[in-house]
Amino acid sequence: MRGLPMIALGLTLAGSGSFAPSLLAQPRSADDCTAKLATFVRDIDDLLARNPSNLNDVFAVMNRYFPSRVQGCTAEMALPLISKSSYFKGTSRNGPNTVLSLSNTTTFSRGAAVQVSVTDTGDWSSPFAIWWPPYP
Repeated sequence: MRGLPMIALGLTLAGSGSFAPSLLAQPRSADDCTAKLATFVRDIDDLLARNPSNLNDVFAVMNRYFPSRVQGCTAEMALPLISKSSYFKGTSRNGPNTVLSLSNTTTFSRGAAVQVSVTDTGDWSSPFAIWWPPYP
């Protein structure tokens, strides 16, 4: 008798057409990726425009998004959004990884160089940032 309500619930969900196990395994939607990456670009641009003096501030912004919040967003989804950054410098390929680079360095000043990378399947690596050019 105890198992009857669970069986009935399972049959109701399965019969309604509103639940399918494959829905649980679907990748993040393009809208979700777009929203999160657009917010990242806004946040990192705001920070880099202020010429941060502490690299931990740069990592704090990057760690809010990468890798966990954008997991499942592919390079194909990310490139059009991240390339809108005022500090976008370009991309490169390293095997199955696409590396996206941003930097607020200029000819006359040192700045933060930022890299994020994503595989073709949407697995993001931890972000990376250094001062560029490096201190002597």
